[in-house]
Amino acid sequence: MKNEPHTKTDIYILGKKVFLRSLKKKDAVGNWWRWLNNKNVTKYMAKGDSENTAAKQVAFFEEINSSKTDIALAICDIKSSSHVGTTALHKIDWAKGSAQFGIIIGEEDYWGRGMGTEAWFLLTDYAFNDLKLKKIHTKIFRENLPSLKIAEKCGFKEKTFLRKDVTKNGDFFDRYLLQLTKFNWKQVKAKRNL
Repeated sequence: MKNEPHTKTDIYILGKKVFLRSLKKKDAVGNWWRWLNNKNVTKYMAKGDSENTAAKQVAFFEEINSSKTDIALAICDIKSSSHVGTTALHKIDWAKGSAQFGIIIGEEDYWGRGMGTEAWFLLTDYAFNDLKLKKIHTKIFRENLPSLKIAEKCGFKEKTFLRKDVTKNGDFFDRYLLQLTKFNWKQVKAKRNL
């Protein structure tokens, strides 16, 4: 477990449009819990089929904060410092150097501004360079074209098509399992001059 961060309470990653920072309990009782009740926000998530509350989000925050295999960060607008989304690495396998990536831009006013793309790039770089992970995977709904496009920009490649992979509101949905290796990430960075 030598690659684990010393503490999850002092992570700060600066970008041009957003910065990522450690989540705080006040985030859970802010707008974060409300995002998961917004059908537009959760449309392409495995969440959103049951009502969320501030208390549930605080419990989730405490679970994530004490976890040795999860790192979740607030995505904040660099101009206003507003908490507009969350991104995370889940199910980190420190021995194998792998993790599952997730992201949500919860504030709809911030959609289409490239903030999710930048947050995705920032956390990916952090995962490979600071945490020394070797590969990251993510699952994306087949219909979620914006996220599929961002994943492609980051260098993620389709590993498997997961037919009827998740049930939500009584319906089945297909998802893609995509993977990015540290080697491919280095190529993406070189190509994009990151």
